[in-house]
Amino acid sequence: MAKAGILIPVLSEEVDELKTSERGVAAMCDVMRHYEDIAREEGIQQEKKRMALKLLQNGLDFDFIVKTTGLTPEQVDQLQGSDSYV
Repeated sequence: MAKAGILIPVLSEEVDELKTSERGVAAMCDVMRHYEDIAREEGIQQEKKRMALKLLQNGLDFDFIVKTTGLTPEQVDQLQGSDSYV
């Protein structure tokens, strides 16, 4: 196993390459876009669940909630059995 002191200069050079080369900047932008997409989708799913829970609490029909929110019946059923509050 290599010592940390030996790896730090190599790692530093690689980070500098990522920050200064066109290829490196493009790669970092791709990674950022990827994680932005993941975060956006998680936010959308969270909002769908929040809305489904509100609809359940207001007594709306289960099938209507599934169709309206786009959640699976299993996801809505799980919310129905939860003690979550919006």
